[in-house]
Amino acid sequence: GTYTVLTGELFGYQTLGYGITAVSRENMTALPYGVETSGAITVPGGEDVYSVPATAGDRLFVRMGGQYLPDPELELYSQTGTLLATNWSPSGLYRAEISVTVPETGTYRIIAKSHGISTDSYGIIAQRLNAPENATALPWNTETAGTISYGGCMDTYTVSATAGEDLQIRVGSGASPDLILFGPDGSELARNTSSHIGIVFVTAPTTGTYTVLTGELFGYQTLG
Repeated sequence: GTYTVLTGELFGYQTLGYGITAVSRENMTALPYGVETSGAITVPGGEDVYSVPATAGDRLFVRMGGQYLPDPELELYSQTGTLLATNWSPSGLYRAEISVTVPETGTYRIIAKSHGISTDSYGIIAQRLNAPENATALPWNTETAGTISYGGCMDTYTVSATAGEDLQIRVGSGASPDLILFGPDGSELARNTSSHIGIVFVTAPTTGTYTVLTGELFGYQTLG
C-alpha cells in the first residue's frame, strides 16, 4: 500500500529547510567494480543508493571520500535488507571504507551519505577482491604512472606471484598515498602509507594473482 510520512521541526517554534530521501531497492545505481565514480550529496541528510552483484564468499571492498565532505558514511546491505557493514570517519580522514565477505549470492545495496548534514561531491569505488574487475596488470620491474580522479577512490592493479616469492610494491605521490595488498582469496595482507611514499613487503603465501589498491590516505585529495 501507500505509506504516509510527516516531517517537521521538533520544538515547534522554528521554520526550516530540509532534505529527505526515501531509500529502497528501487532505482538503485549500478556501481561497476574497479571504476572511479563521482557522486554528490545535494541536500542535508541526503543518501545515494548503489548496487553491486556478488556471489557467496566474495570479498567486497567499498570506499568513498570528498574534499568538502568531512564525515562520509557507507552502509552495505544484503539482498534481504540485513546491514552487513557500516563505517564513517570522524577523525579527520575524509573517507569511509568497508571490507566484508558476503554471505549469499545476490544484489547488494550500498548507501553513501554524510554522517551528519554535510553536502558536497564525492568519489566512490567498489571492488571484488577475490575476482577483481577493471584491474590493470602491473608488470614487475616497470615504472608505471597512475592518476586518482575523484576523492576517496582507488586504482586496482594485479600482480602474479609464486608461493614463497618475496614481493615489494612501492607507490609515490605529492600527496599521502595509501597502498593495500590483498591475496588471491581477497584477504588483506599488508597496508602502508606515509607522507609521499607507501611501500609493502610480503612473502607470497600461495601461488596466484594478488590485488593491489592504491589511493590517497585522507580521502579528500586526488593524486597522480
